[in-house]
Amino acid sequence: MDHTTGRWSGTAAHRAWRACLLVGVVLLLSGCGLLGRDAPEAAPAAPVNTGLLTCTEICAARGQCGARDGRIKVILGNTAAPVVEPGQHDIFFDEGTAVTVTSRWNRQVMLLADDARQPAQFLQVQPQGLALPRSAWVAEWCFTPDPQAAP
Repeated sequence: MDHTTGRWSGTAAHRAWRACLLVGVVLLLSGCGLLGRDAPEAAPAAPVNTGLLTCTEICAARGQCGARDGRIKVILGNTAAPVVEPGQHDIFFDEGTAVTVTSRWNRQVMLLADDARQPAQFLQVQPQGLALPRSAWVAEWCFTPDPQAAP
């Protein structure tokens, strides 16, 4: 800065501009986690992503499966989001349907039996081998992992 005129000279202005730019780049890289990173953590074990839909005891007790035509067991699901309330399911799968898990969602659910909130995991599943595959959310209580697909 020229003290007689109170204005920046060309060289001083460039130095100030470069300093601001350098500070901005350092802040950006720090904010993105690219500077000062610790050693990477070990990745958690990958969850099993294939298995069968099964009307287990807990699945039935929590109203997530039932019988179609009085004899064929089905697992209830919803195409938009996880649900546990009766009447909100919009799709069902025959028991034993092989599926691939495409997403997981943890939620708190209210159990009517004891009026307690409890964590529950829901799985977005894609049926395998169907002509018109359609994904849906089902309760993890109704999923049996494929033991051969375990990591």
